[in-house]
Amino acid sequence: MHLVIDRRLADWGLSTFASIFEHPQARVISGHPLRNVALLTVGSERFFLKRQLRIPWKDYLSSWQAGFGWVDRSRREWQTLLALHRRGIACPEPWAVGHHQSRSFLLVRELHQVVDLHAFLTRHVQDRSLCLSLAEGIGCTVARLHDAGFTHPDLYAKHVLVRCSDLTIALIDFQRTSWYRRVPWRFRWRDLAALDASLGDHLADEEFRFHLLQTYLRETKATNLVGKAVQAIRQRSRYLQRRRKIQAMRHPWQLLPGPRDPHPLPLPVAEGLP
Repeated sequence: MHLVIDRRLADWGLSTFASIFEHPQARVISGHPLRNVALLTVGSERFFLKRQLRIPWKDYLSSWQAGFGWVDRSRREWQTLLALHRRGIACPEPWAVGHHQSRSFLLVRELHQVVDLHAFLTRHVQDRSLCLSLAEGIGCTVARLHDAGFTHPDLYAKHVLVRCSDLTIALIDFQRTSWYRRVPWRFRWRDLAALDASLGDHLADEEFRFHLLQTYLRETKATNLVGKAVQAIRQRSRYLQRRRKIQAMRHPWQLLPGPRDPHPLPLPVAEGLP
């Protein structure tokens, strides 16, 4: 068994694999046959419990190829989140990770005072200045992510969260990320295309998209690649928009709840990655 648990969880009696993985109050909010995500309220905190019900061997191979060693998805995301926090890139705070036999879990604390990108743009689409400031913030954040060596193949609008008070951008869902000493350009364009494809045209016009890309290229010191970037991102985005999953993302039917107050806490030191 492998288990890392933040000592603060012991105050609520959460100190074993079973006490977290099998918590009776964990309410499943999404899932697949092999994994699910549950919302768990413990004391004054709310967490997302990401459970792997059975770990396929290919998950270990995928993590090894992605630069994380022979680990499952839970451990892979745990390592990513800790490394991103060390670099000051906003993302969920990991509190526990565990692996036992063919099951694993990752416990992350809910981000407060945030809404997803689609929800934010829906509410503020008429404020051009605010939207362009937001585009700049997203471009900077994604540039910092890539320059740190991390990819995000699931960089969809629903995985980009905006803190309403100061437009801080937080990214979530890193179970398929990869780590490189230097992220290849083709993967940078792929990630940006995922975001572009998942953003509805009624919320993000060409000015918003181009300002985001300009900021990204400026931060990565690659403004000379604007033509190549536009071509690669548009081509990939058009391909992705044919997928039913992406079409559903472009027209979300429900907004996230309103923001709540943040409760910042210290973080442990990342392991396994610089």
